[in-house]
Parts: sequence; structure tokens; C-alpha cells
Amino acid sequence: MTDTASRASILSIEDHPLFAAGMSDLLRLLFPEFNLASVPSLAEARAWLSNNKPVAIIADLNLKDAKPSEVLDYLLTHHSDSLLVLATGDNKFIADQNLREDTRVKVLPKMLSFEKASEELLQTFIAAGLVKPNEEGKVETLAERLARKTTENENAGKDLTPKQVEVMEFVALGLTNKEIARNLDVSPETIKHHLKEAFERLNVNSRSQAVAAFRKLGIKG
Repeated sequence: MTDTASRASILSIEDHPLFAAGMSDLLRLLFPEFNLASVPSLAEARAWLSNNKPVAIIADLNLKDAKPSEVLDYLLTHHSDSLLVLATGDNKFIADQNLREDTRVKVLPKMLSFEKASEELLQTFIAAGLVKPNEEGKVETLAERLARKTTENENAGKDLTPKQVEVMEFVALGLTNKEIARNLDVSPETIKHHLKEAFERLNVNSRSQAVAAFRKLGIKG
């Protein structure tokens, strides 16, 4: 297996916390072979890109610290050698900038459903040669990736301890670590430890992923 430090990277630029978390989850699902970096501003993107050269950049054009034209100009001027996927819901800006005709970029409308956005990203990476067929000449589809991830989660979830199950039941109800700690009469650090272990066993990277995997398993305490 390729060492993590030597793997190619994808950079996600998104300043809305929920969109950023969703995009990170989606990119980890679709492209586990790449390292993933996520930043919330153009300034932080510039800093990260000064020391890294990703194979792809997925950027929201509506950032709090930069106008869409500034984000676009910077990426096209300095990083057009990377695959550029630009997320925006501004159809006028897309038309004014002729983005759909620009072969250096791929437009990802923010109004797309999760399934459609997933397929668009996967097909874009395939077209760019970043996702390659296996020995049989096939590329794993989104459905196949989801099925494999579910199987991995199911196998991992079987090893949850009773205490981890108890904590996850509270997490699934939307309680914070402090609230769970009060309910179980333990410290927040203890809850944090249980969650860290549960995340590893569920093979997930975020609270939302953990809840989805836990619900899918149907584990009862």
C-alpha cells in the first residue's frame, strides 16, 4: 500500500461548515486513494498551495474572504495544471465567465443532489485520468463504493463495546459530548475517548458518518 505521505492530494475550499463537512465526507468516500485537505478561505488555500501541489482542487466560488472572480482568477492563473472543479449556484456568473466552455475547469452546480454530485465528481475524475480502471478495465461505480463502504462499516461495527454502543445511542439523538457525559455521570474526556474508539471501529471520520453507520447497523444496547 502507498504510504500516506507520498499519496497525491485533493484540496477542498469551502467556508460553510456543513457544506465543507459534506464535501469532505463525499471526497473520502469517492477517492480514498488520495489525501484530502480542506480549508475555509482563499487566504488559507493560498498558504496551503504554496507548499503543496494537488491533483485536483474543488472550490466554492462564494467565499467570505474573496469574490468569485478573485477565486477564479487565482486558480486559473496559478493552478490550471490541477483539475479544477468549481462549485457555484450562480448561473449568471457561469455564463458571463464562459465556464462551461472552459476546458480547464468543471462546473459543479451547488443545487445538485448528493447522488448527482457524486456521479459528476466521479465521472470528472475518470475523464481526467485520476481514477483508473482495474485489471478488468472497469471503474468502481458510486453504488459499488457505497456497498463496499457499508460492508466495511458493518464488519467494523460488530466489535463495538456495550459502552460505545451506549454513547453512540446518545450521539444519534443529537447530544453533545458534555450532555452525554452528564447523562452517564462521567467526564467529557471519557466520552471523547469512547467516541474515538467507536469511530475507528465503525471506520468513519466524522460524527455524521458515525451516526449514519450506527443507524445502518441497527445495533441495540
